[in-house]
Amino acid sequence: MPQAVGSMDSETAVNSKTWSVASIVESRSSRALLFESHGVRFAVTTESVTEVVEAPQFEPVAGSPDWYCGIATYKRKPAALIDAAQFFTDSRLSPDQNTDHTRHAIVVNLASSTYLLLADRILNLCSLDSLATSADLSFAEHTAIKSVYEVQNHPVALINLPELLRQTRLLRECV
Repeated sequence: MPQAVGSMDSETAVNSKTWSVASIVESRSSRALLFESHGVRFAVTTESVTEVVEAPQFEPVAGSPDWYCGIATYKRKPAALIDAAQFFTDSRLSPDQNTDHTRHAIVVNLASSTYLLLADRILNLCSLDSLATSADLSFAEHTAIKSVYEVQNHPVALINLPELLRQTRLLRECV
């Protein structure tokens, strides 16, 4: 079972590998969790995020798209492990590569289902109100991207979680 990777101060960037449910829950309004996957920076609003855990072992699903890593177990229940970077950029890095550091899974509860978003690094928890918008990403017009922000001179794609999960469900049903 994946282990929660701890707690952090919600006002500062993260240097440790640790986050807790409490620090995420306390910051629900206009806050986003920033993370990096395959060298691309993403953000998800904290309203559906329950915690961040070490990336769990998973069972690949034959015939599934590259972005659908497989089924993992989270709190004794199955959860889809999704690689957002592969979904948006068609990156070909497999989830078991890049093992020089601990990978994370962002736990998302939406529509009575649990999903895990794969992340190489958890970067920050910040206020959306303080960020400047940008459009410097090749997939910025994708329907599952709400907008693109500029954070420390890097574009960060804010993922529209309901739309991403709707699209991944539709695509998964076609496999």
